[in-house]
Amino acid sequence: MTGDLYVAWADGRFGSNRRADILLSTSSDAVHWSAPVMVNPSTGHKVVDHFTPAVAAYGGTVHVSYYTRERAPGRYDVVYANEASATRPGLAFGSQVTLGLPGDLQFAARSGDDRFLGDYMGLAASAESVHAVWSRPSFEPGQPGPLHQAEFSATILP
Repeated sequence: MTGDLYVAWADGRFGSNRRADILLSTSSDAVHWSAPVMVNPSTGHKVVDHFTPAVAAYGGTVHVSYYTRERAPGRYDVVYANEASATRPGLAFGSQVTLGLPGDLQFAARSGDDRFLGDYMGLAASAESVHAVWSRPSFEPGQPGPLHQAEFSATILP
């Protein structure tokens, strides 16, 4: 155990497409923080929002889960849960792993006309695996009402 702290957040400062990326900073004393590094891979010319990160670390590896939403005709409401990881000391995040099926914001919880997933994202790491929890809005035949948002989980093995 190193005692290091990790914080991840959505931020648009590095994006050429003016959308949010997931950034991560570290600290060993909770006073001084490293320059932020980008967690998610580059999306090139695609306009993709990255949001609602969760972070967990174990044994020198840092794991971050987050949602993505591509802003393209006919795709605005499709969201994906993802996970990316990196090892200390360099913390160079590689490709992301998509967790489960995509969600459709058409079926997400609502406040007035706004749709939202809430902050239902979690991540835990151990020596054997990483366990992610996220919310997935979708149409499910047989479920009551037009809105359906279920919690999903996955175990990611090394």
